[in-house]
Amino acid sequence: MTTIALLILLGIVLLAYGVMAQRRQERGASAAEAAVPALTGPPAPADLYRLGADIGSAIEASSHPRELLECAALQEAAAVLASPQTPLALVIQHAAGYNTSLCCAALVALRERPDRDGAVAAVQKAFGHYGAWAIYFALDFFASATARPPVAATVLGAQPGWAEHGLLPEFYCQHFIAREQLGDPAAFGDLLGNDPGMNTEAMERFLAQIDHPSARILQQDISNWRQRTLNRTFLQSFGRFWTRSADDELLVAHAALAGLLADAETSILSRPPRSLIVLAESRVGKTAFLQLLGAQLSARGWEVFEASGVELMAGQMYFGQLEERIRRV
Repeated sequence: MTTIALLILLGIVLLAYGVMAQRRQERGASAAEAAVPALTGPPAPADLYRLGADIGSAIEASSHPRELLECAALQEAAAVLASPQTPLALVIQHAAGYNTSLCCAALVALRERPDRDGAVAAVQKAFGHYGAWAIYFALDFFASATARPPVAATVLGAQPGWAEHGLLPEFYCQHFIAREQLGDPAAFGDLLGNDPGMNTEAMERFLAQIDHPSARILQQDISNWRQRTLNRTFLQSFGRFWTRSADDELLVAHAALAGLLADAETSILSRPPRSLIVLAESRVGKTAFLQLLGAQLSARGWEVFEASGVELMAGQMYFGQLEERIRRV
């Protein structure tokens, strides 16, 4: 056999070997693609709830929510919910829902979604029913958003037990640090008083447990708001506000009362205000004196509220309730 013939034969063998290798590679790639199907639509509810059950077990075994980030089920659920093929509406449904496991997964997923700002309002509205683990991830999500809610908005839903919670003050301290680094101011603005379910006492007690300057600023905001705001609904549940009537025209601040009225007004307008007790014999004009004093204070923009001792105690079942009512007044 000549040299040329040998070369031709060798070329044919190499060509055949290359074709066979290419076909094996294509079959392997097809098998791999078949083994990991691409997500072409929303995840099946059964798959998410299966993962949710595993996440729930991890929550029960965890001592801090950051431990969940190592949970394989949460990682898988968050990856599915962060996928562009998963509609934002479905993610919001889980983030605002009452299934804590899927709520946490959805909040983690929202951080990774470019359309996450569209979920801020829904998460903020649902914040009131979140448990501690969901609050942790919600605060983290808020800090990641471009359209972030006001720093103080996350405190409006504070519940009476938050101040005694072992972890919530830490969560908020870290959130305040993150928001401070983002340049977000700590202030309530016009948020106070807009929510009828707002518990300012719970907010103050909770803020007192947070070791961060932003908490002190928010505490002062609540204090200032109290000084310039009347909770009429609460006060009128057991007392009444004075209003002017035709009988007020019959009251005369004669010379004998002028000095006493001036002293009483000075005491009330002092800083801090001083309490005033009016003592006198029966039917000498104590009520008229107080009505005249109320008229003078009303002229200065004051509101005069009246409640008797019996009215203050009405509906109170034990001393703690009475003390709380008096403190709020």
